[in-house]
Amino acid sequence: MKPKLITNKAVKVSEENLSADRHIQFVWGKWMLALFFLTGWWCSFAQSKTDISPPSLNTGVALSYKIISAANDTWGYDIFSSNKLTIHQPTIPGRPGNEGFKTKEAAQKVAELVIEKMKKGVMPPTVTEEELKKLKAI
Repeated sequence: MKPKLITNKAVKVSEENLSADRHIQFVWGKWMLALFFLTGWWCSFAQSKTDISPPSLNTGVALSYKIISAANDTWGYDIFSSNKLTIHQPTIPGRPGNEGFKTKEAAQKVAELVIEKMKKGVMPPTVTEEELKKLKAI
């Protein structure tokens, strides 16, 4: 079998096809790059507009708490939203260490404060050192 000879015309056609393929790749790459940046922009915009509000404000979900035993004969609390555990707090909020409150009453006061904050839409319902002192929880 004899090898086929490539004429100038055939070479010219394949150069044109190669040029068209490069153009398509270039345009496709630009569209993909634009799509990538638009998707990133949209995700960051959508994320920055997210409103986090507790379920009790939107649907009337019942909030409740349970006092729990914690390390070294101390106390903590669990907060439930529609009987589903939402917050598990075995330690004193905002304080270092693994120990909870010294009395059940102190844990109860702070749990009630957290529920009040959640009902008012404060999320996350953080508890400050001043609030702990005011409640005589520490």
